[in-house]
Amino acid sequence: SIPVVLTNIVCGDPDIPYVSIDYYKAAYEMTKEMIKRGNKNIWMITTVRKYVVNDLKVSGYVKAMEEAGLEPCVKHVPGKTELNEPAYEEALKNDHPDVAIVVRDSMAVSFINVARLQHIHIPDEMQVIGFQNTRYSELSRPKLTCINTPIYEIGEKSMDLLTKLMEQTLEEGEDLHENIPYEVIWRDSTK
Repeated sequence: SIPVVLTNIVCGDPDIPYVSIDYYKAAYEMTKEMIKRGNKNIWMITTVRKYVVNDLKVSGYVKAMEEAGLEPCVKHVPGKTELNEPAYEEALKNDHPDVAIVVRDSMAVSFINVARLQHIHIPDEMQVIGFQNTRYSELSRPKLTCINTPIYEIGEKSMDLLTKLMEQTLEEGEDLHENIPYEVIWRDSTK
């Protein structure tokens, strides 16, 4: 009976309100854009642990790859930097993608670091894209291209929706789920 709104988390239950970006669409459109730019070997790097938002990113990526007649390649890593690095080293030992789309900025920066230690040049030999647009993206070298998650706008809309729920002023038929527009912040980790 206590009003709740999930913020930047998506729930499969239609009765639970949330405000987020459309992670499926973001991953789908980014993958399509990278295919359009001539890239064929595109990896999606996600966590071993299941998160609905990461599953949506993977689904969008897989859909775009399959539509283009390309083989999806999803790499699952632990999610913690100290555990990811050995997994990245193993993945990059014999091959590297044209593009790696990574579910979190911190994971993407760690992936760039491992690739650079293996003498893979970013972005000339491999491009890397993150999700979030956190401070990591500005601090990495090269700076990380990201799908921006507009946290302030998500928080603002979440509070608006929560206030309506608490005051019971939600209009009949008003949606309990809102996707905030996102944008791509193009930086030096892509061509």
